[in-house]
Amino acid sequence: MSSVDIPEKAAPPFPPDDPVNSQTQATPDVCHLRALLHGPGQDLRAIPFSLLFKLLFRKCRITAAYLRAFFGNNFEPLAALLVHWGHYRIAHWFIRTVKAPRFLERKAYEKFFIGDHEDFHRLGLLINEARAEDAARTGLDFDQRHYLGPFYGDTIGYIALLGYYIQMQRLWGPPGVKNIFCLNPKRIANRHLFGYMAPFLDVVTDPAIQKTYRPALEHMQIVSLVRAQGEWKNFYVAASQAHIQWAEQKLPPLLQLRNEDVEYGWENLAILGVPKGNWFVILHVRESGFYRGTASESTDKIIATRNASIDDYLPAAREIIARGGFVIRIGDPSMKPLPADIPGLIDYAHSPLKSERMDVFLFGAARFFLCTNSGPSAVPGHFGIPCLHTNWLPLSHHYGHPHDILLPRLVEDCSTGRILTFEEMISSRVGHALAMTPEDDGFRYLPNTPEELLEGVRDMFEALENGTVRRREQQRHMDSFIQLCQKHQFRWQTTPCGSFLMRHRHLL
Repeated sequence: MSSVDIPEKAAPPFPPDDPVNSQTQATPDVCHLRALLHGPGQDLRAIPFSLLFKLLFRKCRITAAYLRAFFGNNFEPLAALLVHWGHYRIAHWFIRTVKAPRFLERKAYEKFFIGDHEDFHRLGLLINEARAEDAARTGLDFDQRHYLGPFYGDTIGYIALLGYYIQMQRLWGPPGVKNIFCLNPKRIANRHLFGYMAPFLDVVTDPAIQKTYRPALEHMQIVSLVRAQGEWKNFYVAASQAHIQWAEQKLPPLLQLRNEDVEYGWENLAILGVPKGNWFVILHVRESGFYRGTASESTDKIIATRNASIDDYLPAAREIIARGGFVIRIGDPSMKPLPADIPGLIDYAHSPLKSERMDVFLFGAARFFLCTNSGPSAVPGHFGIPCLHTNWLPLSHHYGHPHDILLPRLVEDCSTGRILTFEEMISSRVGHALAMTPEDDGFRYLPNTPEELLEGVRDMFEALENGTVRRREQQRHMDSFIQLCQKHQFRWQTTPCGSFLMRHRHLL
């Protein structure tokens, strides 16, 4: 941040986008700034702030045409500098002036991925504010409409996000609010799950109508900000609040399996060796193969701490089977095959019976879901199925239901070998960052051990059988962890894993 801060009220009005003759002579100040930006090395540190202030703000003499004339495609150094100094509103005006709106969107997501949620929120609000103005000129109504773009169909996790919009609409209204979804049939990851969501949505398929919604769809592009209760909120906060209120009002699950899907599912389970009437747990452990060879592969590499080893989950699977259940591993064929010598463990991810319809049945009929931080973890809650969320980071990116259990990762400081306390995790960007690689931040993210996963499964069974997992000896540690989360504005209400906190109570 710069030591020079311009009070918001002191900022002068920005000039209109007036046409300027291309022959207009550049002032000495303009020439100076141009030389600094286009000179050898493009050393941004050499640009005096006083010069930028003089050029951009004093009497607002620099017009949009001037900016485009001498910056051309090289506008990013100045914009990046303004963002770095924290002058977001000025940077926003500048980017809109040179017609490069995607620059600030990229910067916002950079802030989001590194865990700087405060600055991400500020940038996101500016972007959405401008897009709302653009959309309002077309007559689109943001008070009574949520305009949702085709990307909400790209993955099964994004389809599940539609359920949170539906919950927010039903809980907070106002009456008559509609969720308008612009459907691209080629971009629906699971058509059967979308079929469960569609009755709650106004689905638009006409390309001509979708085109009229384009300004609004761009307005909703920042998917981690959501319009709820009359203001822009962090999506995870709003989703958690919706879950809490949904449970407090004792509303039924948003989705319920149709009878024909239940019959279809049990017919296929019988083929897989699960007789009708038996109970089962579904298991999903995120790996890197799903995005291999796709445009998302590079992004997937920087969130690899969400991956885990399926081998670590085998003791937990054996515990489930020993209690009389089956374990059905879901996922995709790129995943590591499961051992074939464990009766009751079914590798559905590699089965010829795998289908979108069968996926939905499993999500909606399991006793609980044992999972990692990945898109499928957002689905079962809409059917009222509890989840044991394991190997979870970052802690702030969680929208589980009150009946779920959370088992986070621990974090080691590579320079000292010391494990961070829970407060150090929660209060730092480690608790927020999605882009977490040891090379970048000097931390090592420790996977849950097989023993911790086994204890987590036992906690889940106790919660299911007794209605609570708060054993007396664990209560104090669970309360301490919850208080830490509340202190640092982590507002989700998922139950922390009591056995995990007992094991690591020295970190509280």
